[in-house]
Amino acid sequence: MKTILLVLFCSLASLALAADLELADGRIFKNYRITGQTATTVTVRYTGGMAKVDKAQLPAAVLAKYPVDEKAAAAELAAIAEGKARYEAQVRAAAEVEGKARRARAAEAEENRARLAAITAEVEQARRQKAISRQLAADDAAEALPEKILAAVRLRADRYFKTEHGPSSKLSSEVKYSLEAPRAVEGWGNTYEVTGVGWYEYYESGPYHGFGSERQWFTARVEIDAQGKPKVIDFSPRNGPP
Repeated sequence: MKTILLVLFCSLASLALAADLELADGRIFKNYRITGQTATTVTVRYTGGMAKVDKAQLPAAVLAKYPVDEKAAAAELAAIAEGKARYEAQVRAAAEVEGKARRARAAEAEENRARLAAITAEVEQARRQKAISRQLAADDAAEALPEKILAAVRLRADRYFKTEHGPSSKLSSEVKYSLEAPRAVEGWGNTYEVTGVGWYEYYESGPYHGFGSERQWFTARVEIDAQGKPKVIDFSPRNGPP
């Protein structure tokens, strides 16, 4: 019986002591109870849960019971400031490292771009030089081709005049030629036509022996093979100039 009365008395006392905590910022904690404190804060348990409250927010009566420990508060603030400074220093150091890495990457990228530009310029220069060399070779070949064609025609004409044409007696002088410039034959790729005349002196034996001369016109067709060499594919004497 005494035990029941004691529990009931404690419960009634607890209800009687239960109160609301109104803070300076307007918050109200119903049926609060302070369960702990630091130099600058208190831990409040209330109907809605728990909260950590700065002592500066407490009403005067409660603050008198849980005063601010100025020395501990100063140490706490100093620790907070030190931690903040250390964090900011770490952030700055990390930013500096990242900045150095970013600058290094940018410098490397710029170096790679410059190297690529130099290689591209070298390749382009080599390509242009090669194109110029090819063009010069083509020009040289184009300039040399007419002379090659005329030389082939002369050889074929020599054979004609020395073995296929003329009096039975031997020629008394070298055959002289007058050759026109080669003309491309329309519709015939790599084929050229040359018109010329050859004249020579000869000795006529027999009853009417003596020296004579003769002039012979001719037309030659020349084909250029895959190696660029001219070949006479037709040699036709003519009665007169074309």
